[in-house]
Amino acid sequence: MKPSLLFFTLPLLTFAGCATTQNNVQSVTNQLRKMVAMSGPPSVDNAYLLSLAPIHNVKGLVVADPKSPNPSDTAFGAGCARWLDLQVGGQLGLETSPPWEQLDDARRLQGLHDLRLDSKSGVTLINDLGVSHIALGTFTKGQLVFQLVDASGHNVGVPLQLHGSNAQIAAQLPQLARQMAKQLGLGQAELPAQIPLSDSDLTFIGGLPRRSSALSASDVSRLRSLAAKDSLPDLLRARLTRGGPNWAREQNALYAKAPHNAIIVADLLDADANALRPHLATIDALIASHPNNFMLAFGEERRHAQANNAALRVQACERMMRLARNPTAFFELSEALGAQADSIRRGAFYSDMSSTQRTQVGKIYPRRQAVAASGVHLFPTDAALWASLAEAATCNGDNSIAKSSLQKSVTLDPAQAKAWNWGIQQLFEPKWGGSPTELVAWCKRAAQNAGHCPGAIDATQIEAALDADDVQAGDQVEPILTTFVRNDPNNAGALRELGARYHYFDHAYRRAEKMYRRSLALNPNDSRTLGYLADITQFVHQDAKGAGQLYYRSILVAPGNGYAHANYARWLHLNGRKQAAIGEAKVAIKCGYTDATHPVWQLTGVHP
Repeated sequence: MKPSLLFFTLPLLTFAGCATTQNNVQSVTNQLRKMVAMSGPPSVDNAYLLSLAPIHNVKGLVVADPKSPNPSDTAFGAGCARWLDLQVGGQLGLETSPPWEQLDDARRLQGLHDLRLDSKSGVTLINDLGVSHIALGTFTKGQLVFQLVDASGHNVGVPLQLHGSNAQIAAQLPQLARQMAKQLGLGQAELPAQIPLSDSDLTFIGGLPRRSSALSASDVSRLRSLAAKDSLPDLLRARLTRGGPNWAREQNALYAKAPHNAIIVADLLDADANALRPHLATIDALIASHPNNFMLAFGEERRHAQANNAALRVQACERMMRLARNPTAFFELSEALGAQADSIRRGAFYSDMSSTQRTQVGKIYPRRQAVAASGVHLFPTDAALWASLAEAATCNGDNSIAKSSLQKSVTLDPAQAKAWNWGIQQLFEPKWGGSPTELVAWCKRAAQNAGHCPGAIDATQIEAALDADDVQAGDQVEPILTTFVRNDPNNAGALRELGARYHYFDHAYRRAEKMYRRSLALNPNDSRTLGYLADITQFVHQDAKGAGQLYYRSILVAPGNGYAHANYARWLHLNGRKQAAIGEAKVAIKCGYTDATHPVWQLTGVHP
């Protein structure tokens, strides 16, 4: 096959299936931006925030890891604190105790390396979280002490103390939990009478991270064995070993251990609400009976987000805001409002939207910008909130705020992939008011920072954005992708796109094939990479059988990919199966593929 024909097989658009393409979505949002711009200066709906009046006199608890003069004792103290935090903090009577992911985020935003806190840092932490109390501790050999402190920095009650060996202290933790619950005013706390974990178990648990992290095989094995004993190691098992063949069964087993623990319910819904399908009706009833519980509202919001139910997601977020105006509440409400606008628009162009839809969307965008702007005002070091503000301001037609917010986000956190992708896909594109110079500079920065957020920056969008007609910076694609792959060598999309440049532009087929095979090793079911490798197999190696297998695989893994159907139709025709090729070409059209440069139309006589 001539190289010129190889060039024509490179798709100009990304087709993810038979639905609206990404380019169409961008055009839709561009139309909305023009509509807002024509209506005058962007507005911000601060009245919406005022309508979310906070609920007062709600309680919550964080149990900090005890300070210890001996570093070797810190793990045991942390294990005790985690057990107390889960058992007492998870009580339904404590409305604003935070899920552990949010607790760890708050710690990170304060620049704290751990949760071994003093009074000043502890009070700052709970005020940022909207939590009423923190238990600050110390542990020395033979003595564990916790002092309950409120959000004003005042001690509550007397210090709670346990004495004895580590084994004796571990056995007395349920007693201390009951005393702590009493000091918090919990009259009917559901607390275990005994703890089935040994002091060595607690030491092991206290040495583990609080959020997803690579664990050794021995650590995973021990966690799974301890999960049968108690809900604490079971929760850590769920958080640190996501997925697996027994995922749903393990999630349901954890829920069965503590169906009324709000931290556990929230965490399980966040991880995978669908895995809890047998219990969702019961969980819904629990949420309905405790409408002022932040953790349950968070879990409900995560469930609705997974189900793409934007309206119910917004309602859950509004409850979260009324309970605790913390970074999570602001961020999730901003994102939920964005999803709500998308669900109303449903990918329609502005001219195709009804007057009711235009009115609804026109109300939501100012609300979202108000929420995100207030969030960064209260939490100015939260990079994710700044990224959300950039999106909100873009949709609300406030490009100046959007651009400065995006810059702030990645300055605070170079690993903020959400910000990098928004700049590439939307904000710095000329159709959004950016310029080719701005876009190229942003893509270069994204490639240089790709190693900070491996696998998260969308290299496909870099290629598409720079190659667009209104940018005409295609000569920048290959050097930028080369930088990208050097900094993030396991990014399957970047490897594929760099391979495509070698393949279709440089005709460096060996280098291209190497990139494709590296990409497929990371993502073996990527339809586009399979199709590109099939082109080399067909037209360079002249291996028709091997190419046919790859083309067919690219359809099996993505049946809605019209470009894959067009390539397979071309292969069928070139291999004498002309009637089958005609049928396959028609399927490509049904899936939305209409690129007139593809040779399949001339070969088959089918025209889009």
